[in-house]
Amino acid sequence: MINLLPKKQKDELEQEQMFRVIMILGIVMVASLICLALMFLVVKFLFEAKLDVKKISVEDKKKMIQIMKVEDEEKSISYYNANFTKLVAIYKNQINASSMFQDLIGSLPNGIYLKNLSLTGNKVAVSGYCPDRASLVAFKENLEKNPGFQKLDFPANDWVEQKNINFSLNFVYVPNK
Repeated sequence: MINLLPKKQKDELEQEQMFRVIMILGIVMVASLICLALMFLVVKFLFEAKLDVKKISVEDKKKMIQIMKVEDEEKSISYYNANFTKLVAIYKNQINASSMFQDLIGSLPNGIYLKNLSLTGNKVAVSGYCPDRASLVAFKENLEKNPGFQKLDFPANDWVEQKNINFSLNFVYVPNK
């Protein structure tokens, strides 16, 4: 097509066309930058969300570790409590041997001495020497007066001899509480 417009108008049309191209390119560039900024913003929000999820996961794991530590400590406490309960039971059932010896020695009349003493739990077996039967009777009466000495058992053959008696005795010791 033949363009019959004057040169000035042709230049103006050409400038106007260039201006439109530049305007379109500018708008496209601005729109692209806005889209890019929006994409970066979306990516930022996604990473922040993932980071928050990871933080929550880490906190949950820390709480689980603390719970496991508490459970381990509870198991340890239960173990020691059970052992402590057993120890208390043992100490409650244990007799004080020194007080039993003291009571036994305090019950001995003059001239009697002990040769052998065996202690099994609260059962006691004693053997000894007595110069005469009267001292042995006094020893038996002294033991019967003490409530700690129970189930006294002097064998019958200990009472046969009048003098130089080798005696034996079994009893259960229950300490006074």
